[in-house]
Amino acid sequence: MRNINGFKARSVSVQHLAELKEDIEKLKRQDLLDKHLADVYLQFDYDVTASLPGAQSLFIIAIPQPVTRVSFTWRSKVYQCDIPPPISVKLMMPASKIL
Repeated sequence: MRNINGFKARSVSVQHLAELKEDIEKLKRQDLLDKHLADVYLQFDYDVTASLPGAQSLFIIAIPQPVTRVSFTWRSKVYQCDIPPPISVKLMMPASKIL
């Protein structure tokens, strides 16, 4: 499907979900996906026969967003962490807009 405003979308036959799962696992094994973020955000039920009976296709939409890496010092030790996109966007907003 077309790339609109940076979004990428594809339809996938439910018959190919096992292949999709293996593709994602392969990217994790090759360290091409951050394992922690993949474990948090890419946890799907790849067997949709019970939750979506009769489904033949699914739409998958990806919105590329960078991870924000921050470093801070506490008690003379430097710590680094990754902040996932939905949270980092909120951190950049004025507090009045978040609350």
